[in-house]
Amino acid sequence: GTAANMYCETVEFPQQNNSDTILFAGVWTYRTRGYVEVGDQVWVVNTCQSYKYLDRDLGFDYEIDSKTRTVMAFSIIALFIGGLGVFFSYLAPCTGGGRLESAWKKLGGIFLFTSLLQGLTLLIQSSSLCLDNPVLQIMESQYPNIRETFGEECEWGAGYRLNITSVVFWFLAGLSTHVLTPPHISASEPTQTQNVTYQRNADGTVTETNVAVVKGNAVEEHAIIDDEEKK
Repeated sequence: GTAANMYCETVEFPQQNNSDTILFAGVWTYRTRGYVEVGDQVWVVNTCQSYKYLDRDLGFDYEIDSKTRTVMAFSIIALFIGGLGVFFSYLAPCTGGGRLESAWKKLGGIFLFTSLLQGLTLLIQSSSLCLDNPVLQIMESQYPNIRETFGEECEWGAGYRLNITSVVFWFLAGLSTHVLTPPHISASEPTQTQNVTYQRNADGTVTETNVAVVKGNAVEEHAIIDDEEKK
C-alpha cells in the first residue's frame, strides 16, 4: 500500500515536443538510465536514482520546500505504521478469545491512521518535487534549452494513482473492523459422531448394515433390528 512512495514514478514530466520522452520522479528518487557491464558487453537499463546523487556526485546543491519534507516524512511514517498494522493483523487471530476482540478495533484505528498518513503524501503535487523538481533545477542550470522543453508542473504518474487507491483501501480496511466481527479460530477438532445400524441374522450373528459419520450431532443409541421383527 505504501510502496508507491518508494518508487521513482509517482509523478511525471512529459517533454512537450516529444511525447515519447518522459521524466519520471518520486518522493525520494527519479528515473534515469544506468549502465551494467555483462562480460564484454554494456547494457543500458532504467534505474531509480536518489536525489542525493545530484549533490553527492554531481555537486549540485538543489532546493526543496517544506511540503516536500512533509511528504518525505509521512511516506516513512505511513510505511512503518501500516507495516506494523498488517503484521499484527496476521498475529491477532492466533490469540483468540477476548484479546482478539479488544485488538480488533485497535487494528482498525491503525489502518485509518495509515490512510490519513498516506493521504498526506498526496501533497507531492503541490510541493517542489512537482513545481520545481531537483532534476529540472539542474537542467535549468546546465542545460537550459532542454529544460524549456518540459512543462512547469508535473502530471499524475502511476505511483500517484496507486497512492490514491491505497488511501481508499486503508480506509476501507479500518472501517471493516467496525462493521465485521473478528475471525474466530478454534484449535479443537469438530465433534464427529458415528451412527451404526446392526442387523441380527437368523443364525444369531450380528452384522453392520449402515454406517454414517455425522459432524456436530450427539451419538444416538444403536438400533438392533431382528430378522423376525422385520417380518
